[in-house]
Amino acid sequence: MCLMVFNGAFTLFVLRFSGRHWPRYERVVWACIALACAALCVTRGESLATLRVALSTVQTLHYIAVSLAFTVFAVRRGRIDQRILALFLALAVAAAIHDTLLFVGILNDNLYLSPLSVLVEMVCMALILGWQFVTNLRRIERFNTELKLGIEQARGELTQTLQRQHELEIANTRLAARLNLAHDLHDGLGGTLVSSIVTLERTPQDMPAARFLGVLKELRDDLRIIIDSPTNQQYGATTLESQLSPFRHRLTRQFEAGDIDCAWHLDGIDTCALPPASSLELMRVLQEALTNVFRHSRASRLEIDMWHRQGELRLTVRDNGAGFPPDMAGREGTGLRSMRARVGRLGGTLDIASAPGATTVTVILKDL
Repeated sequence: MCLMVFNGAFTLFVLRFSGRHWPRYERVVWACIALACAALCVTRGESLATLRVALSTVQTLHYIAVSLAFTVFAVRRGRIDQRILALFLALAVAAAIHDTLLFVGILNDNLYLSPLSVLVEMVCMALILGWQFVTNLRRIERFNTELKLGIEQARGELTQTLQRQHELEIANTRLAARLNLAHDLHDGLGGTLVSSIVTLERTPQDMPAARFLGVLKELRDDLRIIIDSPTNQQYGATTLESQLSPFRHRLTRQFEAGDIDCAWHLDGIDTCALPPASSLELMRVLQEALTNVFRHSRASRLEIDMWHRQGELRLTVRDNGAGFPPDMAGREGTGLRSMRARVGRLGGTLDIASAPGATTVTVILKDL
């Protein structure tokens, strides 16, 4: 029974070592071994000797067939280790044939070679498995070395990519800062300059020095807002009312100097808290809209509505001026493009409706 179990295990080893997997054949082999062992356990007397001879012969023939099949496979398509094992199996097959002839009485001798050949065969298998283990270990070491080199190379490439990305981000930040500065100069200082020029043109030549000094102070204040706006972004959100109060006072004086009746309607802005950058963007949109009224509309009345309710902020600038000229249809100047860009950065919408006697600019910001 031990010999048959050894034969089954040897068959399974040969299949795996050859890179084969035959489930049906393997199940048949182990089923036959189980049946043979059960038959040996229940058989008694002379029948046991006959059965033992038959089973020994069958298992020996099976061992020889498996060994010869593996030898043919190794010679034709095998690796070097498979061919080495095939050589020892050929010697074991010769020993098995010799012992079988002795067992059935064809040869008259008492020297069985299978025990010695099987030991040599097992040593050969152990050496081959050890060789494979060492080979695989060296392959793993080479893979680890290559993997380490690959990681170092990927890390270097990633570092270079991050450096390039950082440089691009710095360049984009500088470009965005320059673009914001240009918009601030156009919408803030530019609007103040235009309103101041119009005021000076409408003022007699003997304008008091205090009035002229007030115009210069307004220009200075607006320039200070532009310079200080990047620094103010580090502070927390402030209410829109605190941001709007000085701005409203200054613009109201300018419109009064230009003989334009200016009316403000405010509701709930004391509860609207915005970051300094967002407040500055909104103030620039309002300043550009009012500058366009002061510069182009020839209006006599101006209304500014601003209210904040349930997270929504709505700003409306309405005048009774001449509206946009016909040749401006479908075209927008720098000021209007700047307004749309600022409202877009705030995540809001800008709508402009213009007709003679009624021009309305509406800005809606939600989720505040």
